This record gives sequence, structure tokens and C-alpha cells, in this order.
Amino acid sequence: LAAAYGDRFRVDFETQRPSADGHRMIEDFQIYVTDKERGRRKLLENLSGGEEAWVERALMDAFAYVRQQTEGVAFETVFSDEADAMLDDEQSKAFLAMVQKGHEILGRRHSILITHNSAVQDRVPTKLLMEEL
Repeated sequence: LAAAYGDRFRVDFETQRPSADGHRMIEDFQIYVTDKERGRRKLLENLSGGEEAWVERALMDAFAYVRQQTEGVAFETVFSDEADAMLDDEQSKAFLAMVQKGHEILGRRHSILITHNSAVQDRVPTKLLMEEL
């Protein structure tokens, strides 16, 4: 996320919340995203489609990195199926920068992007174009 957006976003995992009466803590799992540019903190599922695509991709890469470092399991190929669908042209540039950084950090062999966005298609080095028969 930082490779594409700098320190704009911060992701927090909260694993407990107070009970309704406030006397004890209950196990929970919520992902909050702070957007410093907009000055807001939201649950992951309440982000816009584009923001959610950025953060989810960053989380997938982060979990892959942790697994690679702790268990020696590397994911050499990753697929994104229209993860860029909600992104405008500028956002897609940043998204691709983030995908590229994840590809480099994780030592991937292939990062496969399935997209209908011609701006994204123009920016990737290798393309396989599919046409309806």
C-alpha cells in the first residue's frame, strides 16, 4: 500500500470489542482503514469499491509475505480478476504500482491481471488478449 500511496492509509486489526454492558471484552475481528488524506476511519467493508480493491490487494500481499517468511511457502503466481474495475485512470496507475511492488518484494514469477480496462492493459508489459468467438 505504501509503495503506491505513501503513508495515506493505515490498516488496523481489532480482535476484541467491549460487550454491550461494557464489563468484559468479546472476541471479534474487524479491519479498520484510516485514510489520512480524507481524515476518516472506516471498516474495510464500508470503503468505496476502489479503496477496498487497494486495501484487499495489499492485505493479500502482506499475508503472503508473512507466510513466506514464517513458513517458507511462496506464492509464485497471483491472479487478480477485475480488481481494478472500480478504479479511474489515476487510481489504476497507483494500483499497478502496488501490484508491481508486491511482485518484486515477494519474488513472484507471474502476476496475472484479468481486466477490461484498456488503460490498465496499456500499462502491463505482457498481454494475452481474449476475444469472443
